Amino acid sequence: MSDQALGMVECATLSTGAAVADEMLKTARVRLFFAQPVPPGRLVVAVAGEISAVESSVAAGLETAGEKLEDALFIPRLDSRLLDFLVSPGEVSTEGALGILETATVAAGIRAADAALKSARVFLVGLRLGRHIGGKAVVYLSGEVADVEAAVEIGRAAIRIEELDLDHRVIARPHAELMEHLGSGPKESRPLPGLFFSPEADS
Repeated sequence: MSDQALGMVECATLSTGAAVADEMLKTARVRLFFAQPVPPGRLVVAVAGEISAVESSVAAGLETAGEKLEDALFIPRLDSRLLDFLVSPGEVSTEGALGILETATVAAGIRAADAALKSARVFLVGLRLGRHIGGKAVVYLSGEVADVEAAVEIGRAAIRIEELDLDHRVIARPHAELMEHLGSGPKESRPLPGLFFSPEADS
């Protein structure tokens, strides 16, 4: 488990999203990881830092977003494996069953992934956030069948809003070629540009 707190606010419009990002940064000493548009015209704002600072920042963002709020999250201690994957996806386990969680928002996908990894013995195989998939998120997990089934249910519970839980599947014996594809493309699995990257590092 990392010492990083992560906060995220998704807004229905780019204009409100910009105002939310501004207020979040002015409210507390947090770092802006991104303020990134995703389909169909939402703005996702993510900040990180000390727990109390991120909590205050997210609270300010929620108040500013008002009725334009689509989703949000506050994770006091992001799972270290999820953090590592977001920073620099590397070699992942592609053995065992495959669990898939599909959510309507980026924030819901991160909530699901974090909860699943913390509560079950599974590996994060892939993570698609927002771009090229209509603003949705897709989480891919691997491990023993029982562990993957438990992780998927725990992840679904963390989504919290039924309408954001779009679909889920557990494939007990996935084809080897499918697993190799999911585990072989770090750039394809990376989240939005700027998340846990400096602008220079992501260029």
